[in-house]
Amino acid sequence: MADRGRLRPFDPDREAARLGIDEIEYWPMERFLGMYATDGMRKQIALAEHLALREHARLRRVVLAHELGHANLHRGVLVAPLACACDQVALVRAELAAERWAGERLCPPTVIKSAMERWGAIDREETAELADQLQVPEDWLTWWMGDLRRRRILTDPWGRGLHQEWVPRQPGGRFGPIVDARAAGEEP
Repeated sequence: MADRGRLRPFDPDREAARLGIDEIEYWPMERFLGMYATDGMRKQIALAEHLALREHARLRRVVLAHELGHANLHRGVLVAPLACACDQVALVRAELAAERWAGERLCPPTVIKSAMERWGAIDREETAELADQLQVPEDWLTWWMGDLRRRRILTDPWGRGLHQEWVPRQPGGRFGPIVDARAAGEEP
């Protein structure tokens, strides 16, 4: 990451070929962004048809990497199709595991740590730049950085690291005043 010109983002299409995925198709799906299926002989990935559009190339990378996560992690495990909805990713263990598999490849934690060391903080501007370099959507990258923080893979001492706006607030605002005070350099 030190030399931005040398950053080579993970290529999910190349990984699909390496895994022997027989076909990547685009289907008219409304509720799902993608599906992985195998009958033991053939391996297929279906992506929502709008992901074929150039304007959705970054989201396509994330969804394809996610489905490859299923191909790598859940061989022989049936995941109920309704569990694959994008609004359920954090609720179903297999979905979360596939999303984390994708995250480790699309944006390794070492890349974020290196960016934090270089920039001192990652706010909206740096998130946008990092998302451009990694060719992923900014909102997904924000989620990924938050997931790394929740699992304590990525740490950010108060006043450094991820910008305070990214710190999640608890329902009811109990955590909000603490965040605001520390962001202002005060002790709560």
